[in-house]
Amino acid sequence: MKKTIKILILVTFFYSCSDKNDFKNTEELFITKIDSLQRIKHWENLINGEENKPINIYLKNNEGEKLYELKISDLETYTESWVELMNIKNLKNIKRIIKITSDYTACCSNVYSNYLLQTKNKELIELPETEYLHCDGLTPIVEYRFPNQKFGIKNKILLTESFFNEEYEVDSILIKKTYKWNGKKIILEN
Repeated sequence: MKKTIKILILVTFFYSCSDKNDFKNTEELFITKIDSLQRIKHWENLINGEENKPINIYLKNNEGEKLYELKISDLETYTESWVELMNIKNLKNIKRIIKITSDYTACCSNVYSNYLLQTKNKELIELPETEYLHCDGLTPIVEYRFPNQKFGIKNKILLTESFFNEEYEVDSILIKKTYKWNGKKIILEN
């Protein structure tokens, strides 16, 4: 019995330790929804042949403060946007990474992600947007990988094509670009 409890404690410990090295859903921040009146106006414009302007949605904190603006230009295929957080200790002056993912679906999904580095004084620094197409199965994704994640490199931000194994875990990457973080700004290395 003691042996079983020790094993459960170890498994829980390793799971929780590895679990902290990736993005998590959050209730601290949220993405605003598109108002139903905006949707109706968009479809009326489409039917009448009028031009539609992009619709703004926002990343907000629980106090309702607008932190970041997203423009939705293709409402016909827009599905949703969501936010995830990852705390980080090994990028100088960075407290956490905010990842906003937006999904546009027709027969496959175009997935766009915006990554924001949040400094310790709450300034947001934006990385270039990522995009990939997902259809069926184990499609590789384009994403940023950070020092505390699997395949991460100290003080570097990697733009990668990440490949999944059968358990849908990243098991290999192809580095597309490498950025250096000097504590103040992002510098493209290659």
